[in-house]
Amino acid sequence: MPRGGGFSSFVQHVANADSKEQKELRVRIAELEEQLLSLGVQPAGSDVPGPVASFLSEAALGQYASRFKEEGYNDLVSVCCMEERHMKEPANSPAKISEELGMPPGHVLKLQRLLEERRRGGYNAAGSPQPLLAPVARPTLAVPASSAETAGSSGGSSSGLHRPGIYKCVHGPRVAIRASASPTGAVLDTVRPGALMRVVEVVSDVWARLDDDEVWARWTSSWPRRPKGLDEDGSENAVPGAAGKADKDAVPPRAFILIDGTKVGIPNMLVERLEDEEAAKADWPFRAALEARCEEVNFLHRRRSGKESAAEELRQRFVDTALDYVGTPYHRSCHEPGNSRYKPGSKLKDAPLFLDHMQLIQKVVDDLKEDFGFLLVANCKPADCRSTLPIAFEEPADCKPGDLIFYEELLEDGSASGRIAHVEIFLGGASGSQSIGSMAWHAHSRTGEKDGVQVFDDFRIRDDKGVLRYRFHCHSIETWLLAEETSFAHGQLLLEKQKE
Repeated sequence: MPRGGGFSSFVQHVANADSKEQKELRVRIAELEEQLLSLGVQPAGSDVPGPVASFLSEAALGQYASRFKEEGYNDLVSVCCMEERHMKEPANSPAKISEELGMPPGHVLKLQRLLEERRRGGYNAAGSPQPLLAPVARPTLAVPASSAETAGSSGGSSSGLHRPGIYKCVHGPRVAIRASASPTGAVLDTVRPGALMRVVEVVSDVWARLDDDEVWARWTSSWPRRPKGLDEDGSENAVPGAAGKADKDAVPPRAFILIDGTKVGIPNMLVERLEDEEAAKADWPFRAALEARCEEVNFLHRRRSGKESAAEELRQRFVDTALDYVGTPYHRSCHEPGNSRYKPGSKLKDAPLFLDHMQLIQKVVDDLKEDFGFLLVANCKPADCRSTLPIAFEEPADCKPGDLIFYEELLEDGSASGRIAHVEIFLGGASGSQSIGSMAWHAHSRTGEKDGVQVFDDFRIRDDKGVLRYRFHCHSIETWLLAEETSFAHGQLLLEKQKE
């Protein structure tokens, strides 16, 4: 007991000592928690969001944080090992990971890409490399040398003077993007001064490999004009790139751009890396390439997982959308006074929209482009449209509502002419032979002098003597309903819809 005081002062002295020690202990615990978090490990019982939860949240995948914790992925090192073991081994496909963690394939792809970047050195918001784990602030809990080396140098993505990040083209009039890291590599495309690009790896100190998702985005920035997997004649293309046109538009597996022009006799840099601050503010068309691609992968997953019902729902929307255009006039010339095709009394010369038989199909596909994932080329002819639908049958009785009927003109002797002159959408209806199409008011008696888009009781077109003058070719739209085309253009549309 201290001198000069009673029992109460003794108790207060002990309490003060305990409080001081407890305070020091709490400070030390906080310091240790901070160091553990810097290593990518969440302290047990800590209320601070762990590194895995923070990483997922930054990647807009925070909804999976609790699931990761349940599966035992409590630190970034474990998550990185999971990616290597499960996503890269053939026996453990992304589909399997989706099943275990409840993630759709598009989110699996996003996680895979982000962890690949982390292993290579990674990127921050500015596009600059960052380590897999934050550097340890205190030597008392330092990372073992082997772990630090693995975290900081895995992948070998930066070397010499240049490193991954956001680059800008600084040489004119243009710089080539090549299929290989060589001056003789095939030219895939070109970029002009000011163009930005994301570089994920520096090869041989002077060649920059472009981000795979950005390459995909560059090659699919325009809407696809044909469903994937078809040759020009409509037959299925089993070998990617087998058809000349498809091969020309195929997304290259890799793309490279030369950084230093002195290697090929040009006395200056061709592209230069932006500083972190400038890169963070930079904006270019393909910055959201990964997000758009993940949306596309999820879109296809949703389509495949509910294959039959989703396809049938889209088929019905195709029919309903076409019916919405009933009454739309065929062509302006049919409503212009003085024109030989003028419909007497018409006042539709300034109608906002005109649709002929093929334009009706194009318009419906355009209206449903979010669902289909592609468009039909602007000057699409009936024969071109037919070539995108390889599933054919000669008996109209086999048609489902929404299937297309192509009309081939017959010669005077009844033989086929080879010319596809007209197309309509099969409806079936009460008669079993209804169709919807667009014809000029004077083109045939079946119009009843109605002009434009209308429902016909019978898809068959006969002459005044009741003789059929066309051969009917029925094609299922199943190919469209289950099309697996992906594009940056469509992915952007999906992202925009999410923001609405």
